[in-house]
Amino acid sequence: MSLSIATFQTRKLEASKQLWEDQRLQNCSVPRSCGSQEISFPFYIEEDYNYCGYPGFHLSCDYNNGDPRTILKLDGDDYIIHTIFYQNKSLIVSNAAFSTPNTTCFAPLRKLSLPNNFFLTPNQSQVFLLQNCHNTSSELIKYKIGCSAENDTNWVLALPENDTNRVAEASEKCEAGSRTVDLPVMKYSSETEGMKEVLSGGFMLSWIASDCNFCNSTGGKCGFDYSSYRFKCYCSDRPHRAHCDPPTGQYLYSLLVKSTLV
Repeated sequence: MSLSIATFQTRKLEASKQLWEDQRLQNCSVPRSCGSQEISFPFYIEEDYNYCGYPGFHLSCDYNNGDPRTILKLDGDDYIIHTIFYQNKSLIVSNAAFSTPNTTCFAPLRKLSLPNNFFLTPNQSQVFLLQNCHNTSSELIKYKIGCSAENDTNWVLALPENDTNRVAEASEKCEAGSRTVDLPVMKYSSETEGMKEVLSGGFMLSWIASDCNFCNSTGGKCGFDYSSYRFKCYCSDRPHRAHCDPPTGQYLYSLLVKSTLV
């Protein structure tokens, strides 16, 4: 009798586990987006479904400023995602302070510190931001992009990276209490583009996460198992470590043929 009970409980646990795994596959198969931006692995947008993404890639969808905006939290600040390029694992982001309509005063910003799974792509530029500037002379007004949230009578100035002498002069004129920080931006022409527009255009990041292509190509859905802290490929039979159904020799041969034709 006790053996029958134990067998029943074991089968019940196995059925429960299978149901749980099937639910994960179904949940990770549902297309998700924020506005027109598709959200897929390694990103995830709902905390309840964090197993559909990768640690450190949680996004949120902001509906407070008209059209939905996809938000990535970096170093404690909100960054708006303009575009995600899944093929080459990169994205364009900008600090929400510069991309929010009707923003006139800016809270203090600090030099961006990126987590380990994100890094700046090469060949980009920077803008020097002078914050809480006390000097409001006509000589500096052309660099003004707004006021300081700490004191709205003080200015926030933005200067191009190719004018380092002017940056030093402006910093000195802004007097004690002002702060200078360099912010990354994509390549720009200081002759034709305004600094506020350059800042709102943002910069490009690349990311590092487990490769999802092999899992997708075998009919699976990529995710992450937090109990084992490993990438998982959710498949119709069960989760696998990298792909669904161990590939046969014929399948590997077809992949090899395709790669030689590219």
